[in-house]
Amino acid sequence: MLLLVALTLTSVAQPDRALTLTYIANEGVLVATGSHRILIDALFDAPNPEYPAPAPDVLQRLVGGEAPFHDVELLLVTHNHPDHFRVSVVDRFLFGHPRTVLIAPVDVVQALRDSAEHWTAYQSRVRPLDLCVGERATQRYSGGWVTAFRTLHSGARESPVNLMYLVEMDGWIVFHEGDADSGPEIFRGVVEIGRAIDLALVHYWYPFNPIGRRILDEVLKPRHVALMHLPVSQSLISAEMFASLDDRFTLLARPGQELELRPGQVR
Repeated sequence: MLLLVALTLTSVAQPDRALTLTYIANEGVLVATGSHRILIDALFDAPNPEYPAPAPDVLQRLVGGEAPFHDVELLLVTHNHPDHFRVSVVDRFLFGHPRTVLIAPVDVVQALRDSAEHWTAYQSRVRPLDLCVGERATQRYSGGWVTAFRTLHSGARESPVNLMYLVEMDGWIVFHEGDADSGPEIFRGVVEIGRAIDLALVHYWYPFNPIGRRILDEVLKPRHVALMHLPVSQSLISAEMFASLDDRFTLLARPGQELELRPGQVR
């Protein structure tokens, strides 16, 4: 059963159709408009035991292209950790979806090249990004553009390569941080693009941490924030914490949960 949370807001680009986000697991989401669909960090089945993985029936629907996961034109992977990416699942998906393009860090692509069963069938649709920390690169896809920003992984680690993504689709601007090391300075490049962010996907603790809150309020300034990467054990998390947040924030906690952002309306 899909759970719907309707949100209304205005985009700088004045999009003419709604944007829908469907939560899959951990940081995995489907982002869609009426004509475009993008998957981010959604194809894995062997997670860090501290974080949830997609349920087997959801993975079957994803790989099989059942609604709402049909006609995905772009797959983004932020980094090579098992709660974000799995070679075998991505391999099956790309083999079965001949229109889908993959944009991913160079080490993710190397993992596919080394061990994916069907690599040669889709290698021409794979775009590896080999960036140094602080560098960015923009790629076009059929629905718009994607800018990737190389950061350190959380914990100030060089490996695995972490990419943050800023995605434009039908006038909407969506930001996904992956597992970026949290310092306001690394996020400033995102806003240098000059486009206001309609939806930012960040770790669930950002609103409660002084640095995270500063990133949101002083740097990214998104119109709406989806909170993700919620641990399986929630012993240190209370419903009251999230109830205290204003209506810019939505916690992604239930597989199948949807957010709908509508154009031309002010919250």
